[in-house]
Amino acid sequence: MVSCRRSKLQAIETAGNKLPHPLMIFFWFGIIFLILSWVGSMLGWSATGLVMDSATGEATETTVQVQNLLNRAGFAAMLNNFNSNFLGFAPLAIYLVISAGLVCAEDSGYLASLMRRLMRVMPASLLTPGVVFLGVMSNIGSVVGYVVIPPLAAVMFKYRGRHPLAGLCAAFAGAAGGFSANLLIGPIDPLVSGISTMCAQIIDPNYTVLPTSNWYVMMASTLALTLAGTWVTDKIVEPRLNRNSTVVATNTSVEELSLSPQEKKALRWANLSLLLLVVLAVVLAIPQNSFLRNANSGSLLSGSPLMNGIIPIISFIFFVPSVIYGRMTGVFKNAKDVCESIVKSQGTCAFILATALIFAQGLAIFDSSNIGTVLAMKGASLLSSANLWPPLLCICFTLITAVVNLLIPSASTKLLLLGPIFIPMFMLLGISPEMTQFAYRIGDSCMNIITPLNAYVVMLLASAKQYVDDCGLGTLISNMMPYSLAFLVMWCIVMVIWMLLGLPLGPGASIYL
Repeated sequence: MVSCRRSKLQAIETAGNKLPHPLMIFFWFGIIFLILSWVGSMLGWSATGLVMDSATGEATETTVQVQNLLNRAGFAAMLNNFNSNFLGFAPLAIYLVISAGLVCAEDSGYLASLMRRLMRVMPASLLTPGVVFLGVMSNIGSVVGYVVIPPLAAVMFKYRGRHPLAGLCAAFAGAAGGFSANLLIGPIDPLVSGISTMCAQIIDPNYTVLPTSNWYVMMASTLALTLAGTWVTDKIVEPRLNRNSTVVATNTSVEELSLSPQEKKALRWANLSLLLLVVLAVVLAIPQNSFLRNANSGSLLSGSPLMNGIIPIISFIFFVPSVIYGRMTGVFKNAKDVCESIVKSQGTCAFILATALIFAQGLAIFDSSNIGTVLAMKGASLLSSANLWPPLLCICFTLITAVVNLLIPSASTKLLLLGPIFIPMFMLLGISPEMTQFAYRIGDSCMNIITPLNAYVVMLLASAKQYVDDCGLGTLISNMMPYSLAFLVMWCIVMVIWMLLGLPLGPGASIYL
């Protein structure tokens, strides 16, 4: 059984690594979408269903047709929007900004010393669950888990004498696959609850879905996903990496993790500055009229400068202690050395820049053609006519969402497409909008790990190549797929148990109406 599973994953890796360079893959995706837009338009591909206007909150029955982009208007739009597509590619700016702080932390030696200190105090048995848990919890900072946690986890695994790619994969799986789970209320909760409220009011104009509506079940999900991610990392992913990778992690003994007196002193002052910066951010966020809060609602999560600016804030929080550490250890002798480190950080982004240029265009073509929208609505209509046991019905909805997520990664876009159909339909079957929302969020999260349209997979590949030169998309996909399947199974088990026991999903949120 184990050897069969290994051979299948090895086959996926071998086939995947034979794929063309990511730039060429994204280029050909764009060409294929253009051709499909013409074919679909000629054949009249369309779908009819309720479509909600996010601005007005009104849902109307609308027929969506595949749009032909192989015409004068399509070519003009591609040329007119080429620069804006590239400049509007969100992960690019995030990576450029966050890399300045992280590369400076690496160049100064601060990151290495901090990891060495953590490795000396963290029990080896808690490393894997700690990394997965941290990845899951990182969605409190929106996309922070995609760009910050995985590189740090790779370093942590390396200093423990374990394969750095195992840490990279575990952290990314937690951040991407556990995107909706958390012990706290994150920025995704107000977003989906607002859309769910608009969908529920199609049936009941007075119905409100609160941001805390899935809080209890998401806390349980955090622990369940941590267990699943730990098992996959230790039993499947890391053994495969140790067998197949051309470069293995450096073994580091406890003695080698020791710091010199100068490094210890520098680390203390750097950590003190880090603590002071965090305390300062918290203090600045406390006043109700704080500039870090949403000016209209006073929220720290929804549409606030704190959440919108979390990436530069984190980069700065890394940057300051790194400069202090580097100056005290003599790595940074003057401001010129610090500036050179910042310049170096931007040089490491060449792969991201080139990939973003092509990927952004293909994504824009796919979105403009309406192919994803038509496929989503067609799949949803198949389930609406089925008469299934409620837990099975929710699982089916989860699976449809998971498949659609491979084509439309945006959580809000998918919910705007699927919510007006499934939330009212499930309400008529006695299932609450909060329960439907939870089933949706499972499918929305699990496939984030392997969807080809997740732009952050490109950044994961760039980080992986720092440790394994010949690492390709096949290596990543074959190692991330077990996480995706394990998370999907584990989360569905949690959902079924929750429904069978009739537990509240959150404060005042029940499973059935």
